[in-house]
Amino acid sequence: MARKAPIVIIDKVALETIILSSIEAYPLETVGFLLGLRKGLDYLCKVAYPIQRAERKLKSVKFSRKIHELMKKASEKVVGYRILGIYHSHPDELPIPSVKDIMNFMFSEYMVSLIISISKTTPSTLKWHAKENVIIGSIAGYRIILSSHVKVGSELVQASIRSPLIDVLNLLASLGLDYSLLCERLSPEDYERLQYHLNKIIYLTKRGRTYHSKKISYHRKAIKEIAKQYEIL
Repeated sequence: MARKAPIVIIDKVALETIILSSIEAYPLETVGFLLGLRKGLDYLCKVAYPIQRAERKLKSVKFSRKIHELMKKASEKVVGYRILGIYHSHPDELPIPSVKDIMNFMFSEYMVSLIISISKTTPSTLKWHAKENVIIGSIAGYRIILSSHVKVGSELVQASIRSPLIDVLNLLASLGLDYSLLCERLSPEDYERLQYHLNKIIYLTKRGRTYHSKKISYHRKAIKEIAKQYEIL
């Protein structure tokens, strides 16, 4: 049986960039490029690049063709990835493409469209999870819903979204930590330490929580100690 929907896989750092740039621009829209690779019907987004010179408004955002051409050359020569598509936010709106969104996307050379719904909410009230082809959760007082569409022939098809960042956000929430505060306050060195311990916990958990419980406890304690240094915990 043929698979119904393609999958858009967003790397952890790329999704961090997408979420944080949406928060930074709120209540205005943000927009950026999705760079990565295509594998069959699926797309692997390795890099998200916010377009700093975009013209932002409450209900729209646009950028010039020159910016696209510049990024197309730079992404292939410097980063090694091609432009897969565009992401943009819908402040206080659902992540559903508007008629204008659909028209602009279908007549472009982009293959992936990612929309981020962002609205204010109570901090840490919603666990991050993938559900019915969307990613949904909350961070730093904002409710986030992400949906993605891809071109399949002449049709616009909703894709499933996957990202390892979901595991990280849920892990930090279980420790009572806000990821956006950690990103904002930690020094580069401590941020690297944080990422090391997070990756270790995720790896060990997938191998078996019971067998590796002592190692997991060690890394959880290390993360708390880092947070305490910055008075986050």
